[in-house]
Amino acid sequence: MDKGETVEKNNEDTVLKTTKQGQDCAELGRCSMEDRVLTLAASLKGPAQTFYMSLPSHERRPYGILVRRLEERFGSARQQNRWLSRFEMRTQNSGETVAGLGDDLHQMVQKAYCNFRL
Repeated sequence: MDKGETVEKNNEDTVLKTTKQGQDCAELGRCSMEDRVLTLAASLKGPAQTFYMSLPSHERRPYGILVRRLEERFGSARQQNRWLSRFEMRTQNSGETVAGLGDDLHQMVQKAYCNFRL
């Protein structure tokens, strides 16, 4: 995984984790919608933070719209296409064992389909 992939994966993980925390807070009745927006916005880093700052205020303030916009940009649907494309293009490298190729392909499928289990 190169540095760009690592940063993008970390952003996706941050968005998903923070969104889940906000949902848990709301379900327990401890956070207002404003608190949820502020918590999510404050936790964003790197490209996710830059993306947030580029949004117009009418898309940054309502929690539901903010989550939807972040999911559109960093969500798993976008990632799924990326991993499937890599899966389709992957060939065995010179000197690579079949087992190594199989392990790499299996990891790509797991990343593309979060619920995939063998």
